[in-house]
Amino acid sequence: MARFIFIIGLCKAGTTHAFRVLGSSNDVCSSKLKESRYFISYSHFLPKFYGNVYDLWSQKDKRYYLEATPELIDDYKGLERLKEFVDNNEHEAHIVVINRPKNERVTSWFRFLSRKKYYKGSYENFLLSLESKSFKKRLNFLNYQFRFDRIEDYKIEEFFKSSRFEVHLLQSSTLNYDLIDLSGKLGIECDIETVASNRSEDVKYSDIYWLEYWRILLKILFVKMRLL
Repeated sequence: MARFIFIIGLCKAGTTHAFRVLGSSNDVCSSKLKESRYFISYSHFLPKFYGNVYDLWSQKDKRYYLEATPELIDDYKGLERLKEFVDNNEHEAHIVVINRPKNERVTSWFRFLSRKKYYKGSYENFLLSLESKSFKKRLNFLNYQFRFDRIEDYKIEEFFKSSRFEVHLLQSSTLNYDLIDLSGKLGIECDIETVASNRSEDVKYSDIYWLEYWRILLKILFVKMRLL
C-alpha cells in the first residue's frame, strides 16, 4: 500500500504553488512531471504520460507520492480512473482541491495563454472566444474547464466518499495558511517560506515530457505511412 497526494483542481487556482510547497517536504516524493495527465480521459494539446504510473516517481521509500493535474476535476471519467487506481491497488489518497472564483480563473487563463502565445487577442475577445466551438476545438482542454461555477457543485467529497480517500478543500485567498494546516494533518514539514519567495521560478519538468512528444510524433508518422 502507498499513500498519494493528488492535486486535482482547480486550474489557475495556485496548484503549482501547492505542488512546490508539499513537494518541499522530505517525506514527499514529487512526480517527475507536475502535470502527468495520466488519468485524463481525453486527448490533450500537451503530452500525456502513458507509461507505468509508478514510474512517475523516482523514489520508492517516501511516506507520500505527490502529483498534480488540476484539470482532472473537470474530467469525470478521469476521476473514475483515479479512484479505480487507488481502490484496486488498495492504496490511500489525499485529494486536494483549491478553490478560486471563476472570473479570476478566466483572467488567469487569458494571461497564461497570451504569455505562451496561444492567444493573441484582447481580453474582451477572449471572453467571446470561450463560447466559440472552433476556438475550443483548437484548445480542446477549454471544453473541460469551468464545468461548474461553484466548488460545491463538483461534489468531490461525495465522489471520494471512501475510507481510502480524504478530501482537502483549500482556498486560493488563504492558500499558504491552508497548506500549513494541511501539512500538519499529513504529519509533514514543508519549507513554505523558501517556496513562497521563489514563486516566479518555473517548475522544472523531466525529460519524460519530451519522450511523450516523440511518442506522439512517431504515432502520427506511423499512421501516415500506413495511409500511403
